[in-house]
Amino acid sequence: MKTFRFILFIPFLFLFFSCSSEHEFGSPEMGFMADSAPAVSSTAIGTSRMKAELVTAHEDGSKIQVNGSLTLEVDDVEEAAKMVRQLVLSHEGRITNSDTGSYEQRYTNMTFLVPSSKFYSIIAEIKKISVLVSNENIYSNDVTEEYIDTEARLNVMKGTEDRFLVLLQETRNIDEAIKVEKELMRIRGEIDSLQGRMNYFVKTTANSMLNLRMVESVPITGDQWNAKDSVTDSLRNLVSFFKHIADFFIWVLIFSPVIGIIGVITYFLYKLTRRLIRRQNKLNT
Repeated sequence: MKTFRFILFIPFLFLFFSCSSEHEFGSPEMGFMADSAPAVSSTAIGTSRMKAELVTAHEDGSKIQVNGSLTLEVDDVEEAAKMVRQLVLSHEGRITNSDTGSYEQRYTNMTFLVPSSKFYSIIAEIKKISVLVSNENIYSNDVTEEYIDTEARLNVMKGTEDRFLVLLQETRNIDEAIKVEKELMRIRGEIDSLQGRMNYFVKTTANSMLNLRMVESVPITGDQWNAKDSVTDSLRNLVSFFKHIADFFIWVLIFSPVIGIIGVITYFLYKLTRRLIRRQNKLNT
C-alpha cells in the first residue's frame, strides 16, 4: 500500500518539475518573455520588417501567428475576385468566406487561409490588380513561449501515463487498480487537452488568414456634370426658398389676431396679479 501511495505521488513530482521548467524557458538566457509580460503586440507594423521576422521564425523554430486585412479599389470587382480566387488556390490556400453586393459601389468581401510562408507574396500579387490600396493591416503574435511550455507539460504527462500503465499491470489489489485507472483517465484528459492546444499552435502558425475587401472605383469624368441641369436645380432651390418665406408670412398674417388676443389677455392677467400682490403687501404692513 505504501508503494502504491508513493507511485501516486509521482505525477505531482513531474508537475512540480514541469512548472520549474517554465521559469527556465522564460529566463533571459533563453530569450523568451516571462509569463507576466504582455503578448507580442498585434498592431500593424511594417510589412518588410514582419516578413523578415517571419522568415527568421521559420528558421529558428519560433511560432508566430500572422494575419491581416486589406482594402482595395479595383476597376472590375467580378474580374478581380476571379483573379484572387485563382491566386489563392494556386498557392494551396482555401477561401473560407465570400460575398458580393452593391451599395453605392459594387464590392466583394473575401476571407481565406494561405500558408504563412506565402502570405506576403500573395498580398503583393493581390495589390497588383488594384487601382488603389485604401487600407492594409498586418498583425503578428509570438506564441513560441506558450508552445514550448505546452510541449513540456505534454511530455511530462505522457511519461506519467506510461508509469501508471506499468503500475496497473503490476497491481493485484482491485481497489488499487480502480484508483490507478481513475488517475489514468484524468491524466489522459490532460494529455488530450494539451495535444489539442499543440495542434492549434501548429495550425495557426502554419497558416495565415487575410480579410480582403475590394470596392469598384467610380471614375469622375466631365460627362457627369451638366451646366443646364445645374442652373435648373439652382433656380428650383431659389423658388423653393422664396416659397418658404411666403408661407411664413402668410402663417403670421392668419394667426396674428389669435396671437394678439392671447397677448392682451396675458398682459391684463399680469397687471391684475401685480395689483393683488401690492394690496396684500399693504394689508400686511
